[in-house]
Amino acid sequence: MFEIPPWLVQKLDETDKEIKKICHSEIPQMQQMLDYVFSVKGKQIRPMMTFLCSRLTGKKPNVVQLAAVVEICHVASLIHDDIIDDGELRRGHTTVQKKYGKEMAVYCGDYMIFAAISRTKLVNKLWYKKVFNKLEFMCNGEIKQYYNQHNTDVSEQEYIDYMQDKTSALFEIACLTGAREAKMNRHQLHVIENFARNFGIMFQLVDDLSDWVCSQDKIKKKTKADFIDGYYTLPVIYTMQNEQFAQQICDLSAKSKADKNLTNNDWDALINAITQAGGFKYTYKMIDYYKYKTLDSLNDFKNSPYKEILKQITEFVSKTV
Repeated sequence: MFEIPPWLVQKLDETDKEIKKICHSEIPQMQQMLDYVFSVKGKQIRPMMTFLCSRLTGKKPNVVQLAAVVEICHVASLIHDDIIDDGELRRGHTTVQKKYGKEMAVYCGDYMIFAAISRTKLVNKLWYKKVFNKLEFMCNGEIKQYYNQHNTDVSEQEYIDYMQDKTSALFEIACLTGAREAKMNRHQLHVIENFARNFGIMFQLVDDLSDWVCSQDKIKKKTKADFIDGYYTLPVIYTMQNEQFAQQICDLSAKSKADKNLTNNDWDALINAITQAGGFKYTYKMIDYYKYKTLDSLNDFKNSPYKEILKQITEFVSKTV
């Protein structure tokens, strides 16, 4: 884990307090869910990036509320993802939909997003619409992925495109809100956008690879769920391009679609095919590719403690598989 400096720890604490201030309810049942949601914290990479990007040019604008809204949108999207995926574990804890039911989970996620919109004055900022319309891209990316469900002909470029939408979009919001508040020039904003976009693709590649090569205890959620659900990530897509293994993957895909399950022998055969075809190796290679693209973007900014932490975060995420 990279070391988080005391000033950033303090800012994240302020962000947590702001989140709870924004997301409160007079309805006890809703407040109970909100308390549960915010008792389970992730790594808070997105709000960190908001603070760090806001300081890359030497300024120190107050972006606590911006960081809070970014994290609220992220957590709400996870709640909705777990409903769609029927997920039982998130960050090592029972998901909201499993604990309180799907209906209540929908209301909880919706409430958080509506609270983030109505209880802040961010809409008054001139750049607000330009940055936050990227939330539409996040939804579009999820829709693209959904309509490629069980599609064994999905291409690597299609996969990258909807990853860029569904994952990079929120990182772009996180980084650009900080950069906008620091009044960066057009070129700097373009660089920050590229940084966030490449980071998001790398982040999703790592997450998708973790589904295959990490234990449930390590990633704190169910593994190998993507293939069963018909969401084919890069290790599988790369393997399907190999004529030697394509039919085998298609057969296992059809079986998992019909049965919603695979035997241990099926999983062994699938993992062996991906290994022999070089699907895992290629995915590691692409993680490195996007890592270096992310790091290269930072070369436009002078060396600073803030730039160094962004580099450390990038290296850390790339090595979590």
